[in-house]
Amino acid sequence: MKKHDSFIKGKMRSNESISRHTTFRIGGIADKWAEPLDMEDLQNIIKLGKKLKKPIYTIGGGSNLLVSDKKINGIFIRLSSPFFRYIRMKGASLTVGAGASLRSLLDFCIENGLTGLEFCSGIPGTVGGSVAMNAGLGPKRPESNIGNFVNQVTVSDKNGRIKTIKKKDLKFGYRTSSLGGFIVLEAEFCLKRARKDYIKKQCIEILEKKNKSQDCRKSSAGCVFKNPYGGFVSAGKLLDLAGMKKQRIGDAEISEKNANYIINLGNAKFNDVKKLIDIMRGKVKEEFNIDLELEVKICK
Repeated sequence: MKKHDSFIKGKMRSNESISRHTTFRIGGIADKWAEPLDMEDLQNIIKLGKKLKKPIYTIGGGSNLLVSDKKINGIFIRLSSPFFRYIRMKGASLTVGAGASLRSLLDFCIENGLTGLEFCSGIPGTVGGSVAMNAGLGPKRPESNIGNFVNQVTVSDKNGRIKTIKKKDLKFGYRTSSLGGFIVLEAEFCLKRARKDYIKKQCIEILEKKNKSQDCRKSSAGCVFKNPYGGFVSAGKLLDLAGMKKQRIGDAEISEKNANYIINLGNAKFNDVKKLIDIMRGKVKEEFNIDLELEVKICK
């Protein structure tokens, strides 16, 4: 395939292990791994995918993702070059590249006295993925979801065409938006001014709270299931009541801190996690007659 991708300016590798790019540390070998240098490069990679009839997958921080151990037919794209990681400020508005990490965005907000996104503390993803899935605290705290602060999003479609989608057409909901099928390129945020020390204090307090209730420092994909009933009932609580904490298959174990987390203890396989997911879902159905919906995305 080398002759097909010689015109790519950024990084392009064959037979890339995806496990090293996910927070779960699980994943097989992908046909191609691409890190485009700029927009022209990204469009050329999309064209290459169409020419070779290979699906395109975008990956940011690698959280919220469970990837098959098998050979994966497709091209994985990460927008890691500086071209996609900018943060530009105009008043209390920010225009942020999709490849920027939420950590770097929060650091920028603290440094420049912009409040609103403190709830993103501890989320390991990038801006692009976080906007697409409307990361945050769910419908119980609608003011603490990233879509609440997004004014517009610029995307590429599957043919490499660029367009801007306004807030009214983004259809943000609980862990969802209308951005499925697009590659997010940048997002514009509308924030408010506040004192730097106040914003920093909020971030620290939120991070400390998360560390107490979640296994943030261990290999996991984050929450396995969405909270049912539109986000108003805790999936973690249901799983805890169903006795699922510390249940284990191979090196995949349900967290003792939060029963909605599966931890990779070192050498967990895709099927270990998938079997555990099926058991968790079945147990909650049996005990409470509630169907849990996956939050983690499965790629196989």
